Formats: sequence, C-alpha cells, structure tokens
Amino acid sequence: MTFCALDLCSTLYSDCCVTWQLLAVLRKGLLTQDVQHDKLVEFCVTIAEHNLDFTMNHMILELLKQDSPSEAKVIGLRALLAIVMSPSSKHFGLEIFKGPDIGHYIPKVKAAIESILRSCHKTYSQALVTSSRTTIDAVTKEKSQGYLFRSVLKCIPDLIEEVGRTDKITEIIPQHGISIDSSVREEAVQVLNRIVKYLPHRRFAVMKGMANFILKLPDEFPLLIQTSLGCLLELMRFWRSCLIDDRILLDADATSLGHETERLRKSSIQQSGEAIEFRASEIDAVGLIFLSSVDSQIRHTALELLRCVRALRNDIRDLRIYEQSNLMLKYEAEPIFIIDVLEEHWVMDLLAICHFFLQQVSFPW
Repeated sequence: MTFCALDLCSTLYSDCCVTWQLLAVLRKGLLTQDVQHDKLVEFCVTIAEHNLDFTMNHMILELLKQDSPSEAKVIGLRALLAIVMSPSSKHFGLEIFKGPDIGHYIPKVKAAIESILRSCHKTYSQALVTSSRTTIDAVTKEKSQGYLFRSVLKCIPDLIEEVGRTDKITEIIPQHGISIDSSVREEAVQVLNRIVKYLPHRRFAVMKGMANFILKLPDEFPLLIQTSLGCLLELMRFWRSCLIDDRILLDADATSLGHETERLRKSSIQQSGEAIEFRASEIDAVGLIFLSSVDSQIRHTALELLRCVRALRNDIRDLRIYEQSNLMLKYEAEPIFIIDVLEEHWVMDLLAICHFFLQQVSFPW
C-alpha cells in the first residue's frame, strides 16, 4: 500500500473510515519501511494543524492503545511529540490541550505514555550491562521494543514528568545509563539533561537519583562505577551551566534575544514558585565514599565531584542573592564542605593514607 500523506490530506481529513483503514493496515504490520512511518507522522501533524480533536481521538490515541504493536506506538509517540513541540504553536507540551473542548485529552495522553514507559522499563531493566547474557539476549531480540523505549524516553519531560506516586522518573532512569543498548544509554542521559534544563525544581532529584543508583552498583564493576560517577559529575556541571542561562533570561528580554521559543518551553513545564533544593551534604557523602576507592580513576572523579559540590552550592547561593525574592531556595545552614577539609589538611597525603589503609585492612563483610 503506497500513499502520499500530504496529497491525500484533505480527503482523509473528512473520512474517518479511511483513517481507520490506515491504522488497521499498520497494526497488521504491512507498513514496515521508515519512509512510510515518516509519512504517517507527517500526516498526523498536518491533520492536527486543522483539527486537533479529530487527530487525538481518531489517530493518536488509537495508535497508543495497549494492544497496538510497537511500530504503531512509536508512530503515535513521534506524531504526538511533533504536534506539541511545533515551533508554530503558542503553547508547548500538554499546554496545547488546555482548552474547553480538548482538555480531557491530558489525562488520556499521560496514562498512555505512562503505560508504555512502565512496560519498557520493566523489560529493559533486565538488559543492563550487569545482567546475564541469557536475559540480555531474550530482551534485545525484539528490536522494535528498543525503538519504542527510546521513543517514549524522548517524551520526558515535555509530555510526562512522573510515573505515578511510587516510582520516580529520577530514580528509574539512571539505571538505563548502563543499558546493553547504546541508543537507550544515550537517550537515558539526554532525559536527565532535559530534566535538569527545563525543570529547575527537579534538579536535585536528578542528582540524588543518580547518586543512589551509583551506591547500589556492585564493587566488581569498577568501570561502571567510574562511568556513572562521571555522569553525575557532568550533570552537576550542566546544572551550573543552566544557572548561567537562568541568569541571562532574568537579565534580558527573551523575545529581543530570539529566545522566545526557549522561554515558552521552560515556562510550560516549570512549576513557578517551587523551591529549588540542593542538599550539598548528600552528594558530599557520595564523593567521600568513593574517595577511598582502591581505583585511582574513581578517586580522581570523586575528588572532582567534591569540588563541584562546593562550586554548585556557591552558584546557587549567588543566584539567590541576585534574584532576591524572585527565587526561593531550600537549603541547609551554611555547610562545611568535605573539599574544604581535604584542602586544609593536604588532600593528597590524606588520599595516600586512605589507600594504604584499605590495602592493609581486611573487612569482615
């Protein structure tokens, strides 16, 4: 079956039966080529520009149904993300549905995406670098499932920020940073970066989730510990970079700088008035633990992490002073940073002593 979405747009728009036929063909697996999928996504977006209600009810939600094949769900997610992130729209994310006749689609969209995310997470949590070869082979033999997981990860946080009340996105995403699938690994890191960039009130949750994941890694995987610790360090550095961007947006008119799109995207998913928290002592504790590692690279990264904790805490404090009452900061009393103590007592000598101690002592556990 061949067709040109744009040429048939006006015809299909007025004929629901034809649309259902296309979806039926897709469910049967008769449209397998990437170019065909691209045309379907383009078709959904074009129809949505004329009638969003029709597109959501008869196309997107049909594609995202639980019993739909992975290919159909991928097309639905791609089309939905393209619709809500259109540069021609005045709204971003789920705000596009905040109308008198289409507001009921918000919980439906969230439920559909959450269901897909939970299913993919359950499957791919068994396909980590630390998993057995048998388990990994069983998970990765279905290529379309990996494509679906990457597609739903791209929806975070623009379409979904959380997955219910018990599971936290910032707790479940870090583990996929060691997925056996390199594409999933990359997308998981991008999810964390997007949360840090667009959800200031969730930045510390990202750091804490990453830190908790690292602490659970088995000692027999030093390379994974080193890589994950480095990822935490990069996330904290990215947070510092975002604080600079936040200050620029405060200083200037976003429209005159050509950043209106970015400003609208941030405002659409950022919870105004939310306090930004950063508990330096919790990340300091992680750095201190791995500062005693027998692996020199892990010790080096841990030391850099401790330096970054202090720098980030100072940056947040400076921004708070600059914004005055415009930004609330939830923080502890002025902390004593581990890095300050180490620098005061000759850090390299202390590291040498810790390393010597670990080599000499045999722990009963």
